[in-house]
Formats: sequence, structure tokens, C-alpha cells
Amino acid sequence: MASLKKDANKGDELFEFEHYDEAILHYQKALEESPDDFRLKLQIASCYNMLDEWELSRNWFQSVEMSNAHLITGEYAFQYADALQHLKCFDKARTWYTTAKYSQTNYSDHLITRLESLDSIKSYYEDSSRYYVTPLPFNTDAAEFAPFLYQGGLIFTSYAPKQRDKIPDLRKDVRYDMYFFPLNNTSQTATLNGQFDQVNSANHDGILALYKENTRMIFTRSNTQASKHQKEKGVKVKNVGLFEASFDDSKNTWTNVQPLNLNNIEYSVGHPAITEDGSTLYFVSDMPNGFGGTDLYKSTYSNGEWGSPINLGPTINSSENELFPFVHNDSVLYFASEGHHGLGGLDIYKTTITNSYNEPKIENMGYPINSTGDDFGIIIRKNNLEGFFASNRLSEEKNDNIYRFAIITDYELDENDQLLSKSLGKEWFKLQGTVINKESKAPLLNASISVTDLESRETFETQTDSMGWFAVNIKVTEGYHIKSEKDKFYTYKTSIPFDTLACEHFNHSIEMEEIEVGQKFQLDNIYYDVGAYEVNESATNSLNTLVEFLRDNPNIKIELSSHTDSRGSNSFNLSLSQKRAKAAAEYIIEQGVDISRIKAVGYGENQLSFPCGNDIDCDEERHLMNRRTEFTILDH
Repeated sequence: MASLKKDANKGDELFEFEHYDEAILHYQKALEESPDDFRLKLQIASCYNMLDEWELSRNWFQSVEMSNAHLITGEYAFQYADALQHLKCFDKARTWYTTAKYSQTNYSDHLITRLESLDSIKSYYEDSSRYYVTPLPFNTDAAEFAPFLYQGGLIFTSYAPKQRDKIPDLRKDVRYDMYFFPLNNTSQTATLNGQFDQVNSANHDGILALYKENTRMIFTRSNTQASKHQKEKGVKVKNVGLFEASFDDSKNTWTNVQPLNLNNIEYSVGHPAITEDGSTLYFVSDMPNGFGGTDLYKSTYSNGEWGSPINLGPTINSSENELFPFVHNDSVLYFASEGHHGLGGLDIYKTTITNSYNEPKIENMGYPINSTGDDFGIIIRKNNLEGFFASNRLSEEKNDNIYRFAIITDYELDENDQLLSKSLGKEWFKLQGTVINKESKAPLLNASISVTDLESRETFETQTDSMGWFAVNIKVTEGYHIKSEKDKFYTYKTSIPFDTLACEHFNHSIEMEEIEVGQKFQLDNIYYDVGAYEVNESATNSLNTLVEFLRDNPNIKIELSSHTDSRGSNSFNLSLSQKRAKAAAEYIIEQGVDISRIKAVGYGENQLSFPCGNDIDCDEERHLMNRRTEFTILDH
């Protein structure tokens, strides 16, 4: 017990200092001695959430949910919902955000924003075909982000060369520098550019903005003086500041690096965006009296210095973090935020820059620019047709990569202004599940799975393995039709609408029923007027269902039987039922079912569902139920 308490306490201490990976190790050691300690499991889930390990976080929360869901409240419930949203399990995420809301007396605006975002989640995918998005070839297992167009290529921020083959621990001596990648040749790698030798220091350098025809630069650098000051005060977070440099044509290098007068040892300023004439600077800061996290500010250059920062206000700045601004053609401000309505994580937004006092309107860029991961650091060419941004959407290591996007201008619209072709830009999901025997619950090997897009009719096919497991990659669409087929089992079919199919690893369990010779099924709503045998309009729906069943199960042969009530003579009823069975069988054959698969039999009043013989008084409803059509499995 002493060892258990020691490891649990050490885990809590490491958690407090944000050393989540190390905290997990101690929590797991403690859990070995106390496997039913749900607090330890929740702490492990919380650690993985803080590390952006969404699947692991989800799995640990699920391990508690299965037996003690009531323990997942407050911040735990929010983190569980957060992981589910990142995995595109939108419906279940909504459930746990709601739990987080009602299990706290003081819930955050951020929680409400997340709930509201899920209510309109489908709208973020509506214009997905207007963009083509692809990762750039120089991306590595390291982080690449904050691109900026420069001399026919991109400047971006990443680790030093010797560190680009490993995942960094930012608490240790890892250095960010500026790299260059030429866009106009076949190069697959990015390099340090000698022009930036005086800009790339022993500290972190990057996240820049160029102006005045690329002759002036403002960039972000870790603030050594401020970091030392904060260390003396016991503050954990490193401070960054803004620095400027100018380009020396004669030496072909950036030089004259100077700090901006906006820097402060008490807080950070960084992530510059600037108008082309250099008159207005937008940047990010966690200075006091903001709206929460980091906010966006602007400053005007006058008399040789930058003026007092002006907060961009509560419409743009949320209770969470706003980051990575970019000014496009001096008229549109783009930025990343995790506090506005969106798909999850950091999303990219835009707003028009005006001099009016009207409240600005912000617009989420939608998918595929945004994803449920972190998307940020956008830049756009002046022609507004191409740009670049960073995202960790496809990185198993949760590292940031740079993507190119192009706006598709030759798409076709229908009469309702809807895109006719939605294949470009669709986001992929993994649909996975198991197929088991409904009765024995045993997994079914080699069941054939087909998944059909309800919109495009495209079909994806696979088979189950020895554990009954299957997985197919599918795209965001209106929904899917799933069919599972296996010899000696009834074919299974179902449809899944988009709102349900909103989980990256959507799990669908299929129970298949074994075919049993002699099994009877009654066809609903096939009733006849007294003495009549014609197939009426109300009966065709049920007969069409049987037609579909026979098409889905092409080896099955059936007996199609008709039954009458007891009114009338036995011989009349027998003849009438034979005519009814024959009429129903003929209708099915007309729909394309082979005649050899159907045996039509009339039983008259010999097999009444209700004992309403000639001497027994029955109401009309029971007589109606006796006039029925059934089918029985003969062979398969």
C-alpha cells in the first residue's frame, strides 16, 4: 500500500507540473497494485488528453464508463467529450459535454461554444469541394508550421537539423529555427537558408511576417531576459517577444536584429502579422486584462515606435487562445482560435478589416481547411486562389505539417447552387466493426461486407477476419448502406445517416442470424376482402419486402402460403387460398424472382391463427387476422 500511495502521489505531482508522460508511468504502476482504482484510470485518461493522444484518452475514459460512468463528471467529462470530438464521435461528444455542463456549477463559455458547434457540425463540411488540400513533400516527423511566402518558396518554422528526426521534449534544449523550401522545383527537402544566419539564434526563432516588398521582417524569438526573470519568480512558461530585421542587398542577408518596444518581461508578445506598408501590426499576447488565454492585438507605428496595444475585442478574442494572425491584401484578417464555433482544436477563421465601429463578423473556414485536429498559420497568395497552412490532422505523432490548398474555380452547380461533384476534399473516416452469430455470439470468418455511399453509389468491399473483424475507409457523405453476407446466414442490411456516421473510428456491430429450414415469417398487411384473391395496392409493399429479401438471399427457396378465415365452405376456402397464394407468387415472379424458388400453397381454413370455426362467434378483426399470407424456408 505504501508503494501504491507513493506512485499515485508522484503521478499527481508530475501531473501538476505538466509532465504528463512521466505521470502516466507512475499512475500505471499504482494501478498494478489497485486495478479497480478508477481515479487513477481517469487521471491516465486526462494525461493522454493533455498530450493530444485522443484514442488513448478515449479508451481509458471508456474503461471507466463501462462500469462507473457516474464518476466521469466536471473536467473529466469535458476531456472525454474533447477526445470524442477529435475522433469525430460527434453525437457521443455532445452527450459528455452536456454531462460536463450539468455536473459543474460554474461551467466555461468554451463548453457552451463546443456544444453549439456540434449543433451545426454538418455546415462546416458544406463547401468542402471548393478546396483541394495536399501535404507538402518536405514534411517530416518533426514539426513544420508558420509558413510565409518568400522568393519563390516558403519560409517556415521547425526544429534544428539534428533534432528533426525525433519528437522533441520542449522542456529540454530543443531549438526552433527558420527553414526555406523552394516551390518551383522538384526538391523534397527544406534547408536552413544562409540569409537567416543572423536571425536564427541560439534561442527559438520563427513565426514571422514580411513587408515593404520583403525588405523588412518582424519575427518571434524566445525572450532570454524575460525567461530569466520568470525563472527567478518560479514561473514555468517561457516568454517570447517580437524582433525586427532588415534585408541587406549588398550582403544578401537579413541583419540589424532589434527587439520591438512592445516586448515586456512580464508577458509574451509574438506571432506577427503586418500590413504591407508597415503601419499596422497585429500580434498575439497573454498580457493582463485580456479575454482569456492569448488574445489578438494591434499596434500602429508612429514617430519611430509602436503605439500602445489595442485589444481586438470580445467578438474576435474568446475565453481561449487566439493565435497566428495573417493579413491578406490589407483587408482580411485570418487567425486561429480554439474558442469559437468550429470542428475542434484550433480552427482557422477570417474577418474583414474595417475602420467602422460595427462589430466584426468572423467566419469559420470550414473543412477541408479546418479539421478536428489543430489547424493554424494560414497564408494566402494575393490572387486568393492558393495558400498554405499547418495542421496535425494526419500525423500519428501529433506533429504539425504544412499543407497547400487551392481553390477550385471550375466546379459545377445545380439549380439549387449545390456542388454537383463533392468527391474532392472529402474527409476520410474509418468504418470498422465485428460480425458475429446472433445466437452463439461467435465471430464469423469471411463474411462479405459491402459499404455503399448513399450519395455517389460508390461501393467499398472487404471480408471479416478470423475474429469477425472488418474495416473500410470511407468518405464524409450523406450516409452509407452496409450489407453483410455469409453462406447459411440471412443477409444483414442497414443504413447509417451522416449524423450517426460522425466518428473517425465508427464501430458497427453486426449480428447475423443463421438460416433455419422450416422457419416461418408472416407478411404484414397482406389482407384480402371477403371472397377476393387479387393482390391489392396495400399488399404490394409487403410483397416488395419479400422480393428484396429473396434478392438479398439468392439461395433461399420458400413456400408461400395463403390462409382464409372460417366463413364459407371448406372447399371454397381451399380453392380461394390457392388462388391467393398463386396471385402473390405471380406478383413476386413478375419482379424478377425465379419461379423455381417459390412454391405457392393454399391451406384454406385448415391453419387458423385464431380458433374461429364455423360454430364459434369471432369479431371481424380476428377473421381479418386469419386471412393472412406467410412464407416458410424450404432450402438454402
